[in-house]
Amino acid sequence: MRKIGEFTNPEQASQFCDYLLTISISATAEESNTDPVAWAVWIHDEDRLNVARAELDAFRQQPGDAKYRVYKQADEIRKQQEAKNKDRLKQQRKVGGAAWAGSGNFVTQKPRLTIALVVTCVVLFFLTDPGSRGVRDDAGAQLFQELRFVGVQDYVESEGDPLASIKKGQIWRVFTPNLLHGSMMHLGFNMMALFFLGGAIERLQSPMALAVLVLLTGITAIVVQSIFPASLGGSPNVIGISGAVYGLFGYLWIRPILQPSFPNLIPPSTVMLMLVFMFMFILLPQGSMGGQSIANVAHVAGLLMGIGCAAVASRMPT
Repeated sequence: MRKIGEFTNPEQASQFCDYLLTISISATAEESNTDPVAWAVWIHDEDRLNVARAELDAFRQQPGDAKYRVYKQADEIRKQQEAKNKDRLKQQRKVGGAAWAGSGNFVTQKPRLTIALVVTCVVLFFLTDPGSRGVRDDAGAQLFQELRFVGVQDYVESEGDPLASIKKGQIWRVFTPNLLHGSMMHLGFNMMALFFLGGAIERLQSPMALAVLVLLTGITAIVVQSIFPASLGGSPNVIGISGAVYGLFGYLWIRPILQPSFPNLIPPSTVMLMLVFMFMFILLPQGSMGGQSIANVAHVAGLLMGIGCAAVASRMPT
């Protein structure tokens, strides 16, 4: 908000704010903190500050002009805005439950892509048999090796090059580690978050939008974690979709801030919880979570990519 001027007449201050509303500039008239007989006009839309100042100069010259008698028109606009806000709140209660909320554009059909991703992760978890990895040379263990970022043999033969398998043309490996998980707890937490976050995006926008976001955030998280120096927490042994989950979270968190017309689906308490978990994992010693390493680099990389996607999407025409 920015103050653009003061009036000694509160009626004129209110009249000017009404006029600004009719030209799509949101403004408020409030008693001045410095002058007890003055009323300050505050502009909400700072990108239209110059226009508002020019209109203020014109108003001061001819406050009695007929074009400024717009109380009824401004009152009708306020009623329409209030009705829209009520509709939005009503939709939030319908689709959101306690933690998630929607908008007037929220689609009610099942989030099929989200469900497909969850099912795929669960099926692969049991097919690859986490308890037997490195113990038996069976089909499940072989499948796990084919889906991780770099094959063990390629990694050894290349003397520790995390990109060895991808350089051979096995490009699917940049994404498929997202579909693998190391324990039931790892799988459970990720699937719960994926179902809520992915489902919200798929219903609000489209399966294609969700697919693009999961690919971009998931690939970024896996690749950055894999090529990052080991001394800074990097490792090509990364598995799990938590990097993409943090990417979806970043997208839903930041886009309403950059584009106020986009529904705010995540309450502040959930934002705080997700960030606390991320920083807590960074501070925990590696291996403290049931002997498993935590892909902190992937979480941060996925989050930043999600925020980047929100920034780009908020500038695209609707």
